[in-house]
Amino acid sequence: NLYLFLTFDTLFEAFGCKQVKQVIGSMMSAEILNGDGTQHGSVALLTCPAHYEVIGPHLLQCTYGKWDYDSTAPFCRGNCACHV
Repeated sequence: NLYLFLTFDTLFEAFGCKQVKQVIGSMMSAEILNGDGTQHGSVALLTCPAHYEVIGPHLLQCTYGKWDYDSTAPFCRGNCACHV
């Protein structure tokens, strides 16, 4: 008989997270600071273009197959008082 022993962490590392660009707003940029961007423990720094601000966390971590944000994924919102 062949037995396979997986730890809790190993099991979730096998599933991993979606690519961070699949879960954040389309205007956002994500720089992977740790890991490959899908594995358990990966960390992403989120930024927005000029005149926009990040709404939600600026840092996300892949934890047990999910990026760690509340119910709403981070997104960019305009923050300038533009004159026409």
